[in-house]
Amino acid sequence: MVSSADSLTLKIATEDWEFDQIHRLNYRTFVEEIPQHARNATGRLVDKFHAENTYFVCLDGRRLVGMVALRARRPFSLDLKLPDLDGYLPAGRSLCEIRLLVVEPDHRRTRVIAGLLRQLAAHAIAQGYDCALISGTTRQQKLYVHLGFVPFGPLVGAEGARFQPMYCLLEDFFARVGRFYASEAPAEPATWSFLPGPVAMRPVVRRMLGELPVSHRSPAFMDRIGRVKRRLCRLTGARHVEILLGSGTLANDAVKIATTVPPGNPVGYFSMVKEISFPIVVGTRPEDYKVFVAFERNQAGAG
Repeated sequence: MVSSADSLTLKIATEDWEFDQIHRLNYRTFVEEIPQHARNATGRLVDKFHAENTYFVCLDGRRLVGMVALRARRPFSLDLKLPDLDGYLPAGRSLCEIRLLVVEPDHRRTRVIAGLLRQLAAHAIAQGYDCALISGTTRQQKLYVHLGFVPFGPLVGAEGARFQPMYCLLEDFFARVGRFYASEAPAEPATWSFLPGPVAMRPVVRRMLGELPVSHRSPAFMDRIGRVKRRLCRLTGARHVEILLGSGTLANDAVKIATTVPPGNPVGYFSMVKEISFPIVVGTRPEDYKVFVAFERNQAGAG
């Protein structure tokens, strides 16, 4: 799962150098900035649930600028801080826990946080979870509420490192952070696509498209096309039927010719190639031309 915006990359952490930067960013945030843990000489803080965490990271080249972790195994960190945690939560939900949401100071007023949470929510929903818990720092309560988190219960943590237990319903949360992510994107010209499709194909059609093609010069093709034309004549009541191989533009061209050429005048027409004169020489090779329509007005009028 990788997506890019400008020079930033959002992904699940898999490399040793990514995990090393995760531990170092964890130390700078939860030791130096928020005094939740004691200092150490390594400058690294390995989370106690590290082996169970799935880390979503935002990279600027090979520099880690943001991260968040997802964990689904109980007891959650809030289980250890709040007795009867489930009594605060919506009943019947499949729970997971969001942890270690950190963004470097120079990227905190960008789309990084929304991008990280959007990736995490999509992954959690795909894994079958529909409700996520978080211990949100009291320093960013306005942001958490804006993103859709609902506070519950008393504050947890020590003085100077206080956290508010919160939860969110993931489908609503995914939609909300998606809108927030889009609202922070650079303005781009509005574009609209009116192209139809893709058209769903039945299995039998997909199976036939996988078969070897039949040559249009073969007796089998001539027999099949003859049967199709005779059936079309019966269905439409027409005396003559021709099958035109081309786009909708070709069909429009054919209709225009049929309705504008004076009666009795034979017509030769090439779509975007050239006209051909009549009579057409017998034995002309089909590959000499692209698509053409040739008919008499009285025949066309008959169907």
